Amino acid sequence: MTALAGLWSRRGEATETAVGRMLDAQAAFGPDPAIRRTLDAATLGRRLYPLVPEDDFDRGPVLGGDGTLLLVADARIDNRDE
Repeated sequence: MTALAGLWSRRGEATETAVGRMLDAQAAFGPDPAIRRTLDAATLGRRLYPLVPEDDFDRGPVLGGDGTLLLVADARIDNRDE
């Protein structure tokens, strides 16, 4: 299980610090170091619990949409060849 955390604040609070505390509290669920990324007033983060070889390629949270989107997920793709 990979630990995920996120916070969006309309008041511009220190979301990165708060998400860091959330991820620290979930350390048992993801032994890898916490990674956080902030975009405007939102911070997303994760602590990876690698289980499959594809986890070596995990780079989340990721920034996309020309720097306007932020995504973190613990997801899988079934039937990749199809």
